[in-house]
Order: sequence, then structure tokens, then C-alpha cells
Amino acid sequence: NITCSNAQIKASGYAPDSTKTSSLLFGIQWDLVCKYLEGKEGLTQAMINSDSSSWGRYSASSPQAGLDRNKRMNIYDFAGNLWEWTLEKTTHSLYPCASRGGGYSYTGSIHPASGRHDDSTSYTSSVFSFRATFY
Repeated sequence: NITCSNAQIKASGYAPDSTKTSSLLFGIQWDLVCKYLEGKEGLTQAMINSDSSSWGRYSASSPQAGLDRNKRMNIYDFAGNLWEWTLEKTTHSLYPCASRGGGYSYTGSIHPASGRHDDSTSYTSSVFSFRATFY
């Protein structure tokens, strides 16, 4: 259970030294990973943007990391498994935080890898996590 704000605090503390910065992924970074995956290992634009069921971790009873089925180009759990907080802001005033990727209790046709979900800054759930980026 982690809020968007707490996810950013944690992610920003992962930098290995003072020459690096870490944070949650920006929405554009998420979109670029989706574009990178397109055409790789048999993933089509439709499998990323419309229905990620065939390669993501959806409709399961619990989250589980590291499944070979959900690893593409050494990127784990990008579709399904857990919703991931991003630094992307939505246009909805009550729900300004965006989460991406979909959760295990959904389907890849309802929440594909490229999809966005709006939530409040204080929302937390056991199906939310985050991914840190380093630069």
C-alpha cells in the first residue's frame, strides 16, 4: 500500500550516489517503453495499446513478479501484475495522479500496458507499486 506522494519519496531515495538522480517514471517515459516494446518479441501495437492479456499478468488471484511470460526485453511486469504510480499528471482535479500498466485483478483488454488510470494523491491499495528511473 503506497500513495503516489510516498512512491515518489521512496523512488527519489534510490539513487546510488550524488551523481545520479532517481524518481518515478514520467508518463512520456512510460510511453517510450511502450513504443520500444512495439515490434519486439512479437508484441504488436494492438497488444500494447488495446489488449495486453496475452503477455501481461492479468486475471490472477495475486501479484507475482518475475514470470517469464511477463518479461519482455528484460522489462518485468510492465503489463498487469500491479498498477504503477508515475509522475504524469492528469487533467482531473480530484484525481491528479496517474497510474499505468493495470493490475492483476483486471484484464488486459480493459487496462492494457499503455493505459492510464486517474487517482487521488492519497489513494492507496495493495495493487499499487512503482518503478524507479535513474538519470
